[in-house]
Amino acid sequence: MFGLVEREKANHRIAQMCQVLGVSTSGYYAWRTRLPSERSRRNEQLLGWIRKIHEDSRRIYGAPRI
Repeated sequence: MFGLVEREKANHRIAQMCQVLGVSTSGYYAWRTRLPSERSRRNEQLLGWIRKIHEDSRRIYGAPRI
């Protein structure tokens, strides 16, 4: 939900979006300053490896081979 608020903050008021979505504005601001979790960092690293393998295979390998 907070990602949606972040993307749309140029078009709508943050407090109003949080109210409509049923989340707190303080939660949104805490989310913005929070560091990524260990799992998120590992997922980003894994995604980088997958993209490299895919590029190295000239985009031929699909999910089963990667």
